[in-house]
Order: sequence, then structure tokens, then C-alpha cells
Amino acid sequence: MLTRIERDLAAESTDLAVLETDILDHSVSLWTGDGHSAGRPAGEARRVRNLRVLALLGALLLGSGATVAVITAAGRDDGQVAAAGGVSEASGELTCSSGSRVVGVWLQGTSVHGWAEFRNTSDGKAEYSYKVPRGERYSLHIGCGGTPEKWLVDPHTSEVDGTRNSFDCFDVQSAPRYKFCRKTDG
Repeated sequence: MLTRIERDLAAESTDLAVLETDILDHSVSLWTGDGHSAGRPAGEARRVRNLRVLALLGALLLGSGATVAVITAAGRDDGQVAAAGGVSEASGELTCSSGSRVVGVWLQGTSVHGWAEFRNTSDGKAEYSYKVPRGERYSLHIGCGGTPEKWLVDPHTSEVDGTRNSFDCFDVQSAPRYKFCRKTDG
């Protein structure tokens, strides 16, 4: 499979924007529509996808003679992230104002993004965590109610930094800050 993709990529323009689009197109084709690789847990699916993308990049870079350090924090390989300046764990508590359970957490960072790990607790809160490069700013999109595949409401946070950030998310339509999450600590 790598040889076919390698041939396809070699036939394309070496323009960086075109190259990036081609690699993303190939990596997206390795996924099913719900963002999880069929039959694999979400964390393993991310790692498999990222390793495939890295293999494509490596083959392409070797073919062109270029030398580039490729780091994938989205794959969460702490050794690689640490080599680039260290890793921090973004974490905190989330609540949905309606009392709905959190069904998903997407972290969007300056240089990384992906599904954060989370668990609902007995007190109606959810605890999330995601490894990010040290000093990385990020925002969250939270699924309040529904299913992991189809969120009922998807409030978001403003961009924050630091390692510990907790939020109350307004998922009731009559709320003045509907679909927004207010930082509750710091």
C-alpha cells in the first residue's frame, strides 16, 4: 500500500500546499466516517493513523532528499513531543448546564488537535485530559447530551493556556451564553 501511495504522491506537484492536501486526503481515507478506525479503540486508531501519515511523510522526504523533524503530538508519543520542548497535560472538569452528560471532548490546539480522553463522574461532571506541547494554547468543543457520534449540543470554550482549565457549558437554548463554556477556575 505504501508503494502505491508513494507513487501517487511522487506524481503530484512538490508544492507544499498541494503536498499537505494530498497527505491529508490519504490519511482521511484510512478512517471511517465517525473518526474511529473500524474495530479499534479511539486512542489506538489515532496512533495507527498518525504512524501511517508519518510513514508517508518519511518516504516522501527521503525521496526528495529533504531533512525535516516530524513530530506528532496528536498521536501523543510523549518521547517525540518531549524532544520538541516538553509535554504538558491539559485537563480539567466540564459540566453541561442542562445536567446532560458529556459525550465527547474535542481539543483544538495551536499545533495539535484530537479527541480528549474523558470520564463522567457521579457528581454530574466530566474530567478530561489531553497531552499537548508545553505552553500550547487550546480550546475545547464539548458534546453535551446525545451520543458520541451525534452530539445534542456542542458548546465551545475560548482559547486558554495552562494545564488545568475547568468549564461550565451552557447547553440550554434560553441561556444568554448558549453554546459557550465559561471558565470556572483561575
